[in-house]
Formats: sequence, structure tokens, C-alpha cells
Amino acid sequence: MRLTDISKCFSSIYSHTMAWAVKDIQHGKENVSAVSFANEFDSLMQFSNYNETNGIPVGAEISRLFAEIILQSVDIDLLRRSERNHLAQGRDFEVRRYIDDYAIFANSVEVLDDLQRGLSESLQVLNLHLNDSKTTTMCRPLQTRKSQIIADATVGLNRFRDQICTFDSDAQATIPGAIRNPQAFTRTLVNDMKVACTNAGAGYEDISPYLIGSISTTIENLIGSFKAAKRSKLFTKSSYLGAFEALLNSLYYFFTVHATVSSSYQVARATIVSVRFFRDLLPEYSGATNEIVRRLIQALVQNPTLQNLAMSAYVPIETLNIILASSELPLNYRTNIFDIGRRILNNENIDYFSIVTLLFYYRDTDDAMRDEIEEKLIQDFLPKALPARKSHDAHFMLDLISCPYLTLPFRREVLTQLYAGLGISVGRYFSSVVIAEIERNPWFINWKQIDLLNHLRKKELRPVY
Repeated sequence: MRLTDISKCFSSIYSHTMAWAVKDIQHGKENVSAVSFANEFDSLMQFSNYNETNGIPVGAEISRLFAEIILQSVDIDLLRRSERNHLAQGRDFEVRRYIDDYAIFANSVEVLDDLQRGLSESLQVLNLHLNDSKTTTMCRPLQTRKSQIIADATVGLNRFRDQICTFDSDAQATIPGAIRNPQAFTRTLVNDMKVACTNAGAGYEDISPYLIGSISTTIENLIGSFKAAKRSKLFTKSSYLGAFEALLNSLYYFFTVHATVSSSYQVARATIVSVRFFRDLLPEYSGATNEIVRRLIQALVQNPTLQNLAMSAYVPIETLNIILASSELPLNYRTNIFDIGRRILNNENIDYFSIVTLLFYYRDTDDAMRDEIEEKLIQDFLPKALPARKSHDAHFMLDLISCPYLTLPFRREVLTQLYAGLGISVGRYFSSVVIAEIERNPWFINWKQIDLLNHLRKKELRPVY
């Protein structure tokens, strides 16, 4: 088996190759002004990318469709090349592609080499290239380095999970065990994972996402089984606190040592459901749970590893997602994010998500912070905003206008700048009407009705490409 991928796929796609893929190169070059699906789609991608023909936007669903049409033409060309070399798919080889990742199966290295050569030639016609540094060959039995370390880690993870909880077949529920020292359970799990990584020559980056997903699932299983668990002879309310402390300690440890955006969604979601579970169903332990979560999040936002995670002055989105989750806590348990706030407001650049996070976190509880945010935006964002040219600026301005936590004069100023950028004049009375309308029908962020948990569920189901 040979694994490979296209180097910088979306950034390297030349938009005009859409016509080449749908018809052929000669037809595409001779009919650049013709009214056709390919040319219309090409123009759409250029308009969405500031009239650039080199590269397409990363992350947009429409970009994947655009790339898929082009790459399917590569798939077809590869099969034709193989037939000319008397190689038949299903007999001599199989090729599987997911977006820009390829897995090629064959009975000999010679066939693999021939297919890779043909794939490389098909891609070069469209100005695309394989990533040699990520091309690997494996022989039977097929086991990747990652699958090996996951198999080793599963042994220790199952032992940890069996000590934390058990399944009562009579009650058909997952029941937490009696945990006297939650920190000791976390230390044992960490030591087992260190051994697994050492034996496989791997690092935490190979197992942390798997561990975080598994621990998050265990938390949700305990919560989902709570009603049925009450019928069990093993059921005791007090056991939930120790079990959740051990699970949350472990969850945050493995997130801290290797934080990713996708893992931050899982950690944030597990945090929110845990806080809500104790608040709604075990209120006598809610205060203790809130303190555990507060301590874990405070340690995380102050961790130097995460503070240096981004290769820029921006606050990492991994940290911001956890800060948003902490807004689920009562005010007296909120995380102190003063340093994060200073880092955001002292940055000469304006980061949409960072500002929105501050507004959502503080809401209407801190007038001084609100005033600083408004002053920052007036000085560093509004004078440079280009809503007619930049989607980022247009979205940001509309979300600021609809935000009820900002002052009305500031929102009116944002609306004035938005209309000016679009070449529209507006009166004072009309601006108040527009602001009220946008607040009732928010643009992207529904400030008053947003349920962060549902938002995180959607994020987990819709990963960025």
C-alpha cells in the first residue's frame, strides 16, 4: 500500500483548470469567454477569492465541490493511463481518494511505482504535485504507526475506564466507582500512556486526540445513564464527583500536552455537559464541580505551552474555545482571563473570533471591558474596514451592529462606516431602525439565544477541510 497526498492542494488549484477538467485543456483555452458551467464556476471562485486565479478559499464547502470536479478528472485520467499499461482496477490495483489524500493498493512495488508515476503526471497537467515528504509505502500486514500506538494505548485506557466506571447489566447503565483519589487515577493513566508512546517511538500527538475522544464519550455515557443508574444497587450520588474529577483531570491533561482545534470542541463540550449535569441533577455537588472546572481552565489558559501555540500574536483558537466553555460557570467561578484580554486588546491586528469571544464571555457584566473593546475597534478596525471588498469585515461589522452588549452610539458608528464602505448614505433615524432590525434578525451570531453546546455539536460534525 502507498499513501500520498497533493501538496498544498487548495492553495495550488488554478481556477481556470475547471474548464480543463470538464472538457480538455485546448477547449478550455480556446473558449475562455464562452458561457458554460465551467467558466461560470471559475468566475464564482475568483470573485470569492478577491479575483485571484491561483488558489481557492480553504474551508468553504463550495471549494471542496470545486476541487472534487477537478480531482475526479485526475481519477479518470489515471485509470486511462493504467489501461494503456495493461493494468486493470480491481485486478491489479485499487485506488482510494479522500479529498487530496490517496491510498493505492497493489500486489507489487513495481505496480505501485507505475501508478504513482501516472498519478503524478495526471496532476502535473493541472499544475498540481504530489507531496514526496508524505509519501510512504507499507507491506502486509497493513498497520500504520498510528494504529499501532492506538492499540497499545487502548490497553491502559480500558484499565483506567474499568476502574472509573462499570456497566450494570441489570440496570443497563454505566455506574461510576468509588474514587477516593482522582489525581492518582490520572497519574496512572498518564504513566501508562508514556510507556505506550515510548514502546512505539511515538509522542502525545499520536494518542491525545484518541484519548480525548474516548474520555469525552465516557463522560457522556455516565450522564446519559444517570436515570437508569438510579435503579442499580451500586448507585451512590457521591461516587459521581470523584469519577468526574478523574475524567476531567485526564481530559485536560491530554488536551494541554497536545491541543488541537478539533479536540478543543470535544473538551469544551465535555466541560459544558459536566457543569450542566451537576447543576441540574446533582446540585449538592455542583459547587465542587464548578471549582474543579474553574481550576482546570485557569491552569490551561495560564499554561505557557498554549500561550505560545499560535505562530502569531493572536490568541490560539484552542484556548478561546475553552474560555467560551467556561462561560457556562456561575459568575463567581469564572476564569480570570485578564491576561488573555490584554493580549487581544494590545494586538495591533483585529481578530474577529477573539473579539467575539470577549464579548460573549463578558456580555453585560463588565462595562470597563466593553468600553476598551469599543475604543480598540474605533481606533484599529473601523478606519481600515473594507466591507465591499472583504467578507471578514462585512461579517464582523454586521455582528457588531447586532450585539446588544455594545453601546448604541458605537453600533450606530459601525453602521455608518458599513454604509460608507458600501457607498450608501444613511440618516440618524434610519440607522436606529436598521440597528433594531439587525438585532431582531442577527447576521451570523445570535447573541441572545445562542446555545454553545449545540454550536459545539455542529462544529464536531462539520470539521474544516
